[in-house]
Amino acid sequence: MLPKRALSTRQQQVLALLARGLTRDAVARELSISTHTVDSHMDRIFRFLEVTNLLVALRQIDPDGSLNLPKRRPRRRF
Repeated sequence: MLPKRALSTRQQQVLALLARGLTRDAVARELSISTHTVDSHMDRIFRFLEVTNLLVALRQIDPDGSLNLPKRRPRRRF
């Protein structure tokens, strides 16, 4: 599974189901949440991974299920 500090447990579940090929509607049914909530989790996942779509997000997952986190640039302090 993905590191807990990276994503919430629910976000990990959503990403794992999407990686298995489920649609957002199917993910919502599987987790007993609304599609709006799935979209919200996906938005947070995309922002965390600094990606704009699911395909790029899924490319950051290794076959063993671990997540290749993007290298973060240090924040500039003014």
